[in-house]
Amino acid sequence: MKIFNWVVFLFFILFLTNCGSNSETNNNTADGISLIATDSTTEKGKIIFAKCIGCHGHNAEKHALEKSDIIAGQEKEGTIFQLKEYRAGRLNQYGLGDLMKGQVAELSDEDITNVAIYIESLVE
Repeated sequence: MKIFNWVVFLFFILFLTNCGSNSETNNNTADGISLIATDSTTEKGKIIFAKCIGCHGHNAEKHALEKSDIIAGQEKEGTIFQLKEYRAGRLNQYGLGDLMKGQVAELSDEDITNVAIYIESLVE
């Protein structure tokens, strides 16, 4: 339920940032995040990934906190495994286990799969 509230809040903020836009120049994006929700798994993953941008970068191109590997393009299965292990508290790569556990604690298995598909789609 918390992820739903977060997504609603994100859409609200993104809507506000676009309110003053000229309709001719409004391309329905703000900070690279689509304002138009689609049913595609990649788009759902992109929305979920928005909370990861601070550490991993807009395109997953950063070493999180200058410690982790770059995750852009990482295989879906590996990402799913890692995120589920972080969520369960069984993974502590680079000393970031507690931080990552907090970030993924509220994600469902479907959310994890969606974000993993999105990360795999990114090119480093």
